[in-house]
Amino acid sequence: MKYPKYLLDTSFILALLFEKDFYHEDAKRIYKHLPDDAILITHFLVVQETFSVACRRCKEKKLDCNFVLSKIQEFFERIEITSKDYSFQSVSEKMKEFHCNLSFVDTVITLEAKRLKASLLTFDKKLQNTIREFLSS
Repeated sequence: MKYPKYLLDTSFILALLFEKDFYHEDAKRIYKHLPDDAILITHFLVVQETFSVACRRCKEKKLDCNFVLSKIQEFFERIEITSKDYSFQSVSEKMKEFHCNLSFVDTVITLEAKRLKASLLTFDKKLQNTIREFLSS
């Protein structure tokens, strides 16, 4: 049996977990409508990026970092984390193909979405546009 796969980006994860995020209501609505048998996945680089962005935001907004990090940690314990290794050369070549429109991490998750045949959940407009074009090719 084939289960629907969803690859989660940092922007979606943070929006889902934190009600003060601009996209929180959108993320909740999307999450609520995912199929019951959905497989939620993220890449280890997204885990790193999520923790880093959360720490930066906590410092900027003078929030309790421990609470925020605990909430993120609990979330990651409930989903699948892939650590497919891509060579920096292959990612760099793909970044060139994308005309440097995506970061290294975003390029990796674009490659992962294609490899896993997963839908990507993100609020990053550049990433949405690039992956739409990439997956249709």
